[in-house]
Amino acid sequence: MSDSESVSFEEEDKSFNSEDFEKMKVSLEKKDTDLRVDQEYKLAKSDKYLSSLGCSVGRDENNKFLINATIIGPKNTPFYGGFYKLRITFPKEYPTNYPSVYFDTKIFHPNVYSDGRICIDVVNNWNPDYSIIDILEAVYILLVNPNEGSPANSEAGNLIKNDKKCVEDGKPNPHTYEKKASEWNSLYAYPV
Repeated sequence: MSDSESVSFEEEDKSFNSEDFEKMKVSLEKKDTDLRVDQEYKLAKSDKYLSSLGCSVGRDENNKFLINATIIGPKNTPFYGGFYKLRITFPKEYPTNYPSVYFDTKIFHPNVYSDGRICIDVVNNWNPDYSIIDILEAVYILLVNPNEGSPANSEAGNLIKNDKKCVEDGKPNPHTYEKKASEWNSLYAYPV
């Protein structure tokens, strides 16, 4: 090989710098994220188990990283008879980073912040193997079994604790949490 060939190879190699590599890497990651969200959406859309839980998903045509979901309040909960809208927003780094999950319908629940953000284990202990189906199943379970142990809504958490304490003390359960959650269900949730 001649010296001129060696020089042109080195010059060619220098033309592809680390900034170009990072741009290409981000582009590939974004493409992977697009594909992953698309695949998960299609699976969730046709999932019979999710449907049996009263969950459904839809796409935002203007934002492919946003999934709109709905859930019907489960039987034997204060949310029964209500139709709730949720929003799942995926970061560019998904599935490495977790999505944000919000109720767009106002709800009185110990694991839902006042802005609608949901505090659930599947997000707090995120694993890239989780999917839209896992997230919606976790939301359903949370509606059935609220976790008052680390409340995002301290009022709701305290009402559940007080109701449980009454029962432990041998008093009738005043159902104060269920009453308030049911009131909010009537006020804010869409009737089924």
